[in-house]
Order: sequence, then structure tokens, then C-alpha cells
Amino acid sequence: MKKIFLSAAFLLCATAATQAQVGVINIVQQPPVAELLRKHVAHNAALKEKIDGFRIRIFSDNAGTARNFSQEMVEEFTEQHPEIPVYREYDNPYFKVSAGDFRSKDEALKFFVLIRRSYPRAYIVSEKINFPPL
Repeated sequence: MKKIFLSAAFLLCATAATQAQVGVINIVQQPPVAELLRKHVAHNAALKEKIDGFRIRIFSDNAGTARNFSQEMVEEFTEQHPEIPVYREYDNPYFKVSAGDFRSKDEALKFFVLIRRSYPRAYIVSEKINFPPL
């Protein structure tokens, strides 16, 4: 009986100690560390390398009017969603317009749900994307 009581008391204390705590975290770092971090970020930005990620293809066509229509799609999308980068490319024989730099398919899916009524032919594609801004 004493073992059961001690086990129950231990479990009660353990669960109380593991409850999530909410608060503010202040990071204090010395100036040389902050400078190294700034240089690291600047170096990575200058590389212009890309990473695996996802974009939403809002247009892809090879019709005779595809060139002009793809440019119209870029302008329309940029006007509606100025915070999302838009990319227009020509991949013979297709003109393609893609939007976003999403690191995960979940991120892309969240935005896709927001725009699917405006762009019913849109779909998610796996592409090399730009590094997201910090």
C-alpha cells in the first residue's frame, strides 16, 4: 500500500512539473557573436543558392496567348497578394507562373486553401525555392 501511495505521489508531482510554462525569453549575446551571426546571414543571402521547397503553380499553358496571359497573371496576383513572391518562367513550350517560397507542403497547403477559389486551376509543385527572409 505504501508503494502505491508513493508511486501515485511521484506521478502527481512529475505531471505537475511538466506543465507548459508561458513567459518571455530574453537572449543576451555579446556584440562579437551578434556580428558573426549577421555576417553568416549576409553570406548565405549572397550565395543565391536555393533549397528544396514548394510553390503554388497558378498558371501553366502553351497557347499562343500564354506569354501575355502569364504576365497578366503575375500582375493580378501581385496586386492581390503583394507579400507573396511570384515567379514567371518559360519552360519550352510552357509559360508558367508560380507563387510563394514555402519550406513545407503544409505551409503551401495553407496558402493554397486561401487562393483556390480565385485560382481554380492552381496546384502545389515541388521546386527549388529561395531562402526565406529572417
